[in-house]
Amino acid sequence: MEGYEQFMFQPNSIRPVLSDENRRFLKDLSALLKENPSKQIMITGFYLRSEELIPTGFFKDIGLGRAAQIELMLEDMGVDPLRIAIHSMVLDRDTLEQPVRFLIPQTPTSTLLTE
Repeated sequence: MEGYEQFMFQPNSIRPVLSDENRRFLKDLSALLKENPSKQIMITGFYLRSEELIPTGFFKDIGLGRAAQIELMLEDMGVDPLRIAIHSMVLDRDTLEQPVRFLIPQTPTSTLLTE
């Protein structure tokens, strides 16, 4: 799914600031997953090295917290949580152009790895 704007997160936050375009993307993504029950999705939450020491509650890091927030939105839209995997990745940059990445594997995996 291409042609959608990136999600935005305030610095040091796991809460997304959703635009209408982001909401449309989540709606379209949830519809795609519902129409294709064998498809799974992996959501990667990115974070900057400068955000490593930010308190994240029970999440391992702020990137995982960001991915989890998106996962919860998809679950609220009816996507089975067993079809969603989340993980995180730290970036050595000054800015976060892509705070979350979505990947739908071409071939279904028997089990998605989650952290």
